[in-house]
Amino acid sequence: MKRNLLIYLAFCTGVTWGQDVNQDFDGADTLACCSIFIELDTAAENNWQIGPPTKELFDSPFSPPNVLVTDTINPYTDNAISRFNFEIELTEEIEIYGIYAMQWTQKIDIDSINDIGYIEYSGDGEEWESVFGSPYVYSFYGYGADDVDTTDSGIVGFQGTNDTWEDIWLCFDLSWMSSTDTFRLRYTLESDTVENEGHDGWMIDNLSAHITWFHTINENEQDNYLEIFPNPTYGVVNIQARKTTAYHVIEEMQLMDINGKIIREYGLSPTKFEIDLRDLPDGVYILKIRTNMQTETFKIIREPRN
Repeated sequence: MKRNLLIYLAFCTGVTWGQDVNQDFDGADTLACCSIFIELDTAAENNWQIGPPTKELFDSPFSPPNVLVTDTINPYTDNAISRFNFEIELTEEIEIYGIYAMQWTQKIDIDSINDIGYIEYSGDGEEWESVFGSPYVYSFYGYGADDVDTTDSGIVGFQGTNDTWEDIWLCFDLSWMSSTDTFRLRYTLESDTVENEGHDGWMIDNLSAHITWFHTINENEQDNYLEIFPNPTYGVVNIQARKTTAYHVIEEMQLMDINGKIIREYGLSPTKFEIDLRDLPDGVYILKIRTNMQTETFKIIREPRN
């Protein structure tokens, strides 16, 4: 079918906590002035289409009649990069604190050789970062370990076949997001030159945006303002600040050796973050964390893995 180039994802200004706005790919949910436009790449090789799926595995939408899918009728093509993206505009009417959660349902049927489906985010539309394994992502879950793999070129994303509808959540810290005027997400299915033997690709339905104070996974209120864990560590250290109903970001971090020599520096970061020490020698390190509210210093012990 003919590709639609623009669809609306409703995101009204002055949105209140707990309000859901949805895109079920069956038409505009609200006026264009209150929406985010989803843009399908106009390249001839782009497989993304909107319509009723009539393929062998992808034979019905989650909510009729339409879905967003890599071709509504045929398997996705070889040697192609298929993309769509959308832009989130953070208006002055939105309180800049809490969690911005994207949610959608999906099925995947992607060749497990070097074809891959992946998601990236950007603050300027030029530099793109993968959401898979990113410390800047508050949470990304809803899929099984068997659904994710890495290609020979190092791209991490969805692979294999899962013909049941999975409920996916991708969450960001709203204070950190507000450091840019717009925030973009891009979904890509990339295929290699090896013949695709009938795989259906990637199918997405019921995409929604949800701004909330509470995360979708229950979290306990922490006693200390800043917590780092595990400590001692084999390499990865989690950093988490206590929630507050105000703009709240990590402004700067410095990782130093025991003598105070700066080894690494980190700029603006969300208040739920992680740093990776696996490439550093075993020993004791000092981590200085400065948020927009206060500064704290921690001693971290990097232990060898037996």
